[in-house]
Amino acid sequence: FDPTASVPLSGEASSDSVGADLVEGFEQYVGQHKLLISLVALIGAGAAAALRLVKVLRYRRRRGRWGLLQDRFDEVAYKRGAPTGVPNPKRSAAWSGVDDAAVAQLVAERLDRVAFDPSFEDDDAL
Repeated sequence: FDPTASVPLSGEASSDSVGADLVEGFEQYVGQHKLLISLVALIGAGAAAALRLVKVLRYRRRRGRWGLLQDRFDEVAYKRGAPTGVPNPKRSAAWSGVDDAAVAQLVAERLDRVAFDPSFEDDDAL
C-alpha cells in the first residue's frame, strides 16, 4: 500500500501556480464578458459624473449668487497676489495699475455690504 500514490513525484509536478491559475481564469472571464464589463464601467462613470453634478449644483444653490461672486473674487485676487485673510477692499488692491481697479474696488465694497450690512436689499437691476 502506497498512501502517496496520487501525489506526483517532485520532478513530475507542474510549474503552474495558484496565482497563474487565477490570472488565467480572470483573463478568460474578461474575454467572455467584455460587453458586460464595459457596460458596468460605463454605468459607474455615468453615476460618478451625475454625483459630481449634483454636488456642484447643491454647492451653488447653498452659496447663492453673492457667495459665488465672493468665491470668484477671492480666486482672482489670490492669483493676482493678494494676501489671504484680508478684507475685500485690501484684496481689491491686487488690481492696482490695471484698468479694472475701479471695478474691483466697487465689487469689494458691494461684497462687504452684502455680507455685513443688515439693511442691504438685493436689487437685480443694480
